[in-house]
Amino acid sequence: PPQVYHGFLSSHPDHDTRYGEAIRESNQLLLDYDEFIRTDEFLEQLNGLAYGPSRQSGVVRNTRFYHPRLGVMFAFPEGWRQEQAPRGVQFVSQTGDASFFLTTSKLYKGATPEKFVSERMNYVLREGRNLTIGGMPAFLGIAERVDSPFGRRPVRLAVVFDLRRRIAYIMQGSGKFDLSKVADDKRFISIIFSFGKMARDDFTIARVPKVQVVRAEQGTTMEQLAAQSPISNYALDKLRVINGLYPNGQPEPGQLLKVID
Repeated sequence: PPQVYHGFLSSHPDHDTRYGEAIRESNQLLLDYDEFIRTDEFLEQLNGLAYGPSRQSGVVRNTRFYHPRLGVMFAFPEGWRQEQAPRGVQFVSQTGDASFFLTTSKLYKGATPEKFVSERMNYVLREGRNLTIGGMPAFLGIAERVDSPFGRRPVRLAVVFDLRRRIAYIMQGSGKFDLSKVADDKRFISIIFSFGKMARDDFTIARVPKVQVVRAEQGTTMEQLAAQSPISNYALDKLRVINGLYPNGQPEPGQLLKVID
């Protein structure tokens, strides 16, 4: 069978080639116009700049997602990545055939998690049950063939009520090839039951990562910097890209580098 590339430039088969061409063209511009460029001064201006999505989109640390503004968090499977979504938060599997969504809605008077599913969402659920998730009242079940990123599919659903904030957290997991069963249900259940409120220490962990400019020493490698980075997916590739060292470059001693901390 053909080999499938799942790098961070894999959304189009020609992206790696295009990126290599862009790097070469930009390097030529540097040669032509380097008298106008003061690289060290430019890098120093970047020091402390926020990296990645804003706090409104949440923060990823290893395999945990934190949303400091809402004060909630959950764990996701190794290899999964956060994707941009029009609203809410989406994580997808490494192969792209499983998706997990978290969205929110305001509570209405007299609502319970079970009534919210039937009255507000109009879902028909099987295996539905009331329970507690993260110390909050919740309802869990499988919705029969509802809209998902892959079309109409069975969806693992959990609705969790934060009564103090008057917010319903809606979690939905679906698979590309699911017809009646949810193939990744164990993973979705694991994500759902890891959901809860952030503790004080979590807010420290979940600070927004920032660009830091450092000077490479003798023996500094991009692999070392990637291992220390909070970037959750393809850290080595991403650090090389922002430093103009993609696909396999290494820094020279004394070179200023952008790292994420």
